[in-house]
Amino acid sequence: MMAMLTQKNAIPEVLSVVVPDDFSHPDYRGVFLIVVSLFERGESVDMVTVSVEQRKRGGKIFVIADLFKDDFVGDYRGHIRTVKELSRRRFAMRA
Repeated sequence: MMAMLTQKNAIPEVLSVVVPDDFSHPDYRGVFLIVVSLFERGESVDMVTVSVEQRKRGGKIFVIADLFKDDFVGDYRGHIRTVKELSRRRFAMRA
C-alpha cells in the first residue's frame, strides 16, 4: 500500500488486483478504502491527504506512518502478490 502513497502509477495496477477484503487488518483495509476513494474522486493520493481523510473518518493516524516502516516501494508488485496469496489462504482456511 505504501507504493500507492508514493507512486501514482502504482494505484491502477494495485486496484486491478487487490480488493478491500484482501486485507485482514481492519485499519489497513480502511486506509486502502481511503486511497480508492481519493483516487476515484481524482484527488491527490499521498501521506498527507490520506492522513487528513483518515482523521476525518475517526481512524488511527499511526496506521499510515506504520506503512512507511516497511520498504515495499521497490518491489510493490511482489507485495501485491503476497497480499493476494495470504488473502487466498485465509479464504481457503475459512471455507
